[in-house]
Amino acid sequence: MGNPIYPTAEQLLQLRYFKLKISDLRPRELRRFCEAMAYCGKEETKDPAYSNLLDALGIQEPPGFNYIGDEESILYSEVEDIVTKVIFINLIFDARYYPDHFQMHAKENKGFEFALWKLSELKYVSSWKDFDYFCERLTEEC
Repeated sequence: MGNPIYPTAEQLLQLRYFKLKISDLRPRELRRFCEAMAYCGKEETKDPAYSNLLDALGIQEPPGFNYIGDEESILYSEVEDIVTKVIFINLIFDARYYPDHFQMHAKENKGFEFALWKLSELKYVSSWKDFDYFCERLTEEC
């Protein structure tokens, strides 16, 4: 399990007022968070209508397309994966190269807003394993 790093008393006092931002994350954490945020964004996009993900890829919904049919569900799963990856690529580039503007993604999508809010509420993580767990929980809550 490793030795967790515990904050000093002075750090704990500072943590009371500290809100984690995207620029505070190390590269591995940044990548993991953007993956979780992309998942939340994809879920929000498809929430009102499954066809929204097809629209995002410029695919017209075929007449009679059954999202839960055998072959159709396999195709739709591919659509979900691709949309998630496209969202992730956009997020990771913005996070790495434009971190000061990253918060603006919250206005684009309720899933993004939720992920950024959860990150801002995170005050302290003692290890990569804890942060990964945070991201797992984030995707479950989207």
